Amino acid sequence: MAFIFLNRREKDVLNAVRALDAADRDFLSAVLKVNDEESEKDSIAELRRSLIFSHRKY
Repeated sequence: MAFIFLNRREKDVLNAVRALDAADRDFLSAVLKVNDEESEKDSIAELRRSLIFSHRKY
């Protein structure tokens, strides 16, 4: 059995998520998915910028 040690903030977040009803969990999942997609788009854009910059240096 694996033990996971959480700090106080993480425990508070975990308890808050456990307290959510199903509809709230679905909403939270959708928000997190959008944030992940936006983060991925930002990462791709940053990668493109760095590739363009490195190409111009040479």
